[in-house]
Amino acid sequence: KECLEKYSDKRMTYGHLISQLIDDHRLAEAQRYCDEMEKVFPDDHFMTVHKIKLAIAKGDLKAAQEMMCALDEKYPGDWSIQHWIGDLQTLAGEYTAAKVHYRRSIELLPTPRYVDPIDSLAQCCEMDDDIEGAIATRKFELEVSQKDWDCTTGETIDHIHREITRLERLL
Repeated sequence: KECLEKYSDKRMTYGHLISQLIDDHRLAEAQRYCDEMEKVFPDDHFMTVHKIKLAIAKGDLKAAQEMMCALDEKYPGDWSIQHWIGDLQTLAGEYTAAKVHYRRSIELLPTPRYVDPIDSLAQCCEMDDDIEGAIATRKFELEVSQKDWDCTTGETIDHIHREITRLERLL
């Protein structure tokens, strides 16, 4: 809150505070800051993301889905928005829809491609008990790491190999 007093013109300040309040189940307080954020940053996708998080925390999945659909319609070609929607769908337990948005995010990535949506897709597949999908996604993550970043050794690559081994044991 002290940071917000100093940097009320920074949307990330609102976002961090709102996320922490949601995590602490202080939903009425989070709502108040969401309302403030909306006044400062109207029609901002980041503000909408936090409104969706709050709706999910309140159990209002219908409102959350409506806002996600609106984001999707407004930003169909933005990889980062598609990734956000995937994250929000995962948070809402809508794994099938989340996987669609993660895959769309991956398709939209410019090169060199970030692996964040690939990692998110692998985790979502595992949560959805789609272990084969998670393994295939981790293998794709290795491919992108090598092809786009020339990364073939080190902890990042070792971690992916460990994940593949762990997932294979689940089959």
